[in-house]
Amino acid sequence: PFKDFSISVDQVATSQSGVSVTISHVPGGTEGDAFLGLLASLRRLGEVDVVRSVAVVTVVGRKIRKKLQELGKAMEAFAEVDVLMVSASSEDVAMSFVVREEKASLLVEVLHHELIPITGGDEMFGDTYKAIKDKDAMRRESLEVTEAAAAAADAKIALQSVETKGGGT
Repeated sequence: PFKDFSISVDQVATSQSGVSVTISHVPGGTEGDAFLGLLASLRRLGEVDVVRSVAVVTVVGRKIRKKLQELGKAMEAFAEVDVLMVSASSEDVAMSFVVREEKASLLVEVLHHELIPITGGDEMFGDTYKAIKDKDAMRRESLEVTEAAAAAADAKIALQSVETKGGGT
């Protein structure tokens, strides 16, 4: 029924007795006709609970499910957080946790501190944000130097062409 109301589903988690979803776009908001129509359709299928004021915190890394044991210390951050839903990507690059909105910022800060090494280069999580930005800046600078040299060579060729044509008249 989500498609019928142009409501976009973001996360899905299933169990034997239920399906949990997060939605990312609701035309007219959660007080509008589309959302109310969706609720009516879903209630014909079973019990519906709506939980508001939540956030999705996603941990992204290579082969993340195979490295869960290495996340141990970072997972301690969840001791003070009510996790409402967990979802993992089929590509094995992300795990998402739906939590109360007021806890999300602190959770992100703690997870970032615990998971991303200060020096970067970690096999699972890759370089730090700073290292990525530094590499990008160096790449751009290198491209600018290369482009400037190519432009100078083109200008020299064009100048020689003009001199050759001008000398012949």
